[in-house]
Amino acid sequence: MRNKNLFNTPNIKKLPGAGNDTQYPGKSLGFTLEETKKYVQNQIKSIGKTTALAVGPNNEKIQLPGDASIFVGIGFSTPLDAEFTLTINQGIIHENLGVIFATVGNTGGLGIQPYFPVNIPVAGNDTIKLDFNSAVASQIKTLIFYK
Repeated sequence: MRNKNLFNTPNIKKLPGAGNDTQYPGKSLGFTLEETKKYVQNQIKSIGKTTALAVGPNNEKIQLPGDASIFVGIGFSTPLDAEFTLTINQGIIHENLGVIFATVGNTGGLGIQPYFPVNIPVAGNDTIKLDFNSAVASQIKTLIFYK
């Protein structure tokens, strides 16, 4: 004869991962699953790109992920003798700005601010172009922030 206590259903349901006790990030903070999804969707995310610049005009395409809803900002790693123009869907957002104004860190115009603001709604299938006009041949790292 089997011992009924070995198969006690209330004790099994109390085990982690058993029953309706679904684990998800944010649960320990008291968030519901929907609140957790909204929190994650509203976090600022980033993409890094490295571009080799030649003297003169240089073109770079930026592709944001399909879940991107806002192009938050852009930042550069090095204050170069170059200008940039940012175009989103045939609309010029920033035109002929010195790279130094959007360079992060103490050597650039942003200081401790992490990005130069763009704040444009996007749909994930947008045409985004970053055109440089450089006076020097160099390499520049670009950081793109989006939500």
